[in-house]
Amino acid sequence: MKRVGLVLLAVIFCLPGLRAQAVEDFYACPCRVRVQVDSLVAATPTDSLPALLERADRLYFDPASDDYCEGIMAMYLRAALPRLADETERDVAQWKLESVCELNAEGSEAPDFTFDLLDGPQGLTLKEFRSKEGRLCLLFYDPDCGHCAEVIEDLRDLPVSVLAVCVDNTPERWAETAPGLPEAWAKAFDRSEINENEIYMLRSLPGIYLLDAEGRVELKNPSVRRLINYLNQ
Repeated sequence: MKRVGLVLLAVIFCLPGLRAQAVEDFYACPCRVRVQVDSLVAATPTDSLPALLERADRLYFDPASDDYCEGIMAMYLRAALPRLADETERDVAQWKLESVCELNAEGSEAPDFTFDLLDGPQGLTLKEFRSKEGRLCLLFYDPDCGHCAEVIEDLRDLPVSVLAVCVDNTPERWAETAPGLPEAWAKAFDRSEINENEIYMLRSLPGIYLLDAEGRVELKNPSVRRLINYLNQ
């Protein structure tokens, strides 16, 4: 028991050190982070894996965390799943991996959806809209969300095209507030019930997806800082 306790303490204190470089490394060299994660999980006793996943969850799976990164969380889940002894813990880990981390994962094709444009076409699809754009930032928001307003202000001068999609309010409220968005942005109202149908994984608003010129997901729900730094590389 003493050895298990020492190993668990080592794991807990090791994670912050891994965190300091893991998220940046994930985008620069994901294979390096995978080796680190696999080694850490392999060195953790089976009965200590739930505590390790809980710590990883707070760092990489909580949208409010500064180190939020579903790609890294997916690595922890894949490595730990075969060794989780409790059936409920396995089911939860499997759900997090398949229904959250792997949905719209970076590198996958962005799902199509339908929307109305303010003072523009009604019933337009993302595929139709994207054919006229290159790289595109999708911003899913609610006009009455205070945090959304802060993020919109921070992204006002983003150096790529932006499609701002209202997903959580009425058409009337959207039409009333959309003119206040940055002038260069395309202003859209969701007609596909994106949230209800889980077309995109939006665990909190605003949700941000950066798409490449071919319509693949480059970044999934990055922080404002990460998105800006990524585009300025």
